[in-house]
Amino acid sequence: MELFNNFNKKFSFKNAGYQLPPIELFYSSEDTEKYEPLQIIKAILNYVKSKLNDKKIEEWSEHTRRRNPAQQIVFHLKNSIKGEFVTQAFAKFYECLSSYKMIHDGVSEKFFSVHLCECPGAFITSLNHYLKTNHPHTEFTWRATTLNPYYEGNSISNTILDDRFMVYTLPNWFFGETYSGDITDEGNIRSLVDYCKTIADVDLVTCDGSIDCLDKPQAQEEYVSQLHTAEFITSLALLREGGSMLIKLFTFFELSTVSLLFVLNCCFEQVHIFKPSTSKEGNSEVYVICLNFRRNLVSNTNLIEHLLKNFKREGKSMLPLSAIPHDFLDQVTNAARFFMNQQVAVIENNIRTFRKYDKREYERIKMIKFQMVEEYIKLYRMQAIDESQKLLHGVVFNTDINLNERVHRGSHSERLSFQNVTKNEQLQILCDRLRDFYERIPEQPLLPSNKEQNIDLSISPENFIRLIRGKPIERVLSSKFIVVSIFKFFLELRSFLSDLTQEEGTYTGRNFIFHDDNFLSLEMEYFRRTPSYDSYEKDIAIKILNHIYDEKLESFIVEALPLLTQFLVGVILYLASKI
Repeated sequence: MELFNNFNKKFSFKNAGYQLPPIELFYSSEDTEKYEPLQIIKAILNYVKSKLNDKKIEEWSEHTRRRNPAQQIVFHLKNSIKGEFVTQAFAKFYECLSSYKMIHDGVSEKFFSVHLCECPGAFITSLNHYLKTNHPHTEFTWRATTLNPYYEGNSISNTILDDRFMVYTLPNWFFGETYSGDITDEGNIRSLVDYCKTIADVDLVTCDGSIDCLDKPQAQEEYVSQLHTAEFITSLALLREGGSMLIKLFTFFELSTVSLLFVLNCCFEQVHIFKPSTSKEGNSEVYVICLNFRRNLVSNTNLIEHLLKNFKREGKSMLPLSAIPHDFLDQVTNAARFFMNQQVAVIENNIRTFRKYDKREYERIKMIKFQMVEEYIKLYRMQAIDESQKLLHGVVFNTDINLNERVHRGSHSERLSFQNVTKNEQLQILCDRLRDFYERIPEQPLLPSNKEQNIDLSISPENFIRLIRGKPIERVLSSKFIVVSIFKFFLELRSFLSDLTQEEGTYTGRNFIFHDDNFLSLEMEYFRRTPSYDSYEKDIAIKILNHIYDEKLESFIVEALPLLTQFLVGVILYLASKI
């Protein structure tokens, strides 16, 4: 029974011929409306989740990992099936593809998919594996967008910096007119749609976006609502008639998500909610799978344009509660209760067994893990494909290395209590964490050198440096040139110091100090407080370049240069080829 249940966390909407509401109703009402039956379910779930507030995240994560019945599936796909870039996302998406006809049996000779919020790229390799297994003669074309790991203005908490797949496939990635890859930016949405129209009709769109909500677990749905709406609008604008869409959601207790689900049911012939067996049991993650897009119906309205213009309006809901039929609200309530019950049962079982060893329970879970692997392979007819059929033709990725190491430590209650202690106590906590960093530096994961860049510095730099325009960076919020966990701590420390001093940086004569002709020292205090990093780094580059060429220097030393951005690293690369 447990094995069957793990592979059947599914809900299908019964479409009663739902019609799109009048355009003028969209974003015409306040977002304060609540549907009481869903709020009751939300309260039950949040009550159970609150029991985890005093659990230290490191210990709890290890406990739930050991109890996860699907734990061995990803390991098997890596080592026995030898899939390409296998991660948990690879396994989850393969389940979705195998469980629902997102790709029709009569698929044409060409298949074009677009993947939103995709980094690091395992949905793409999973789709390729599925196509090569089930439709080996279909020509696969794909494009993807995501928060750009090379754009340092993106928040490190929401940006996946793992580019092990991206670095080999960069021409297939599109980051929009701002170069940020932010799918909630209207200009980025429009430029992505225009770009994809030049390639082919889009058969499938996947949306795998999420936001770090670890410190706001009770408000996860509200926090990610705008992102999900942006993914939904982009998908409608991209898809061909009859196309398919997949979007990751969490709970659907709020009117924003209920409205989204209703409009999806109006725009697609079939809508299903699925929690794959390889999705972590104790979280709220589900995938909404939409089949047979009614493109012509949507095109006959001004819906997409209206949504684009209004989806970021503060305090407005996509639809008023009165615009959603009662029978649909009943269906959403049944779905919410079904997935809530599944999640609550897992959390309660994990709490019951926390810090307890039961040999019989251990043996039971061990057996279930073995059965889960067997069932996954049999149910989804998973088999190996030839190296030549893989997108990168056999490049090996070490996906066991965690390049986005967790920075959150301790329990949820402990993290919240940090805000309620004195500044001196906060400072002591930060000092203790810094000491811990020093002790763990040798263990910090660095980016594996999967692709060596052999640059001949004797050739003109124009041959290997590419200038890209995008939205100016006000603050450096992420970087490919520093260990993720250390940089996250730096940002936290900078915020603490800014609150403490309430000072703003200004240009002074001491920002750049020329000790002699070939030695320049930078004042790091300004880097921490600059209101415009874009101006700051451009000013540095101009001063260095002008000084070198004015003095005709053959060697030059720069002290305290913050090599955190593609731009400044590019300047150094340029100088290395010129001096």
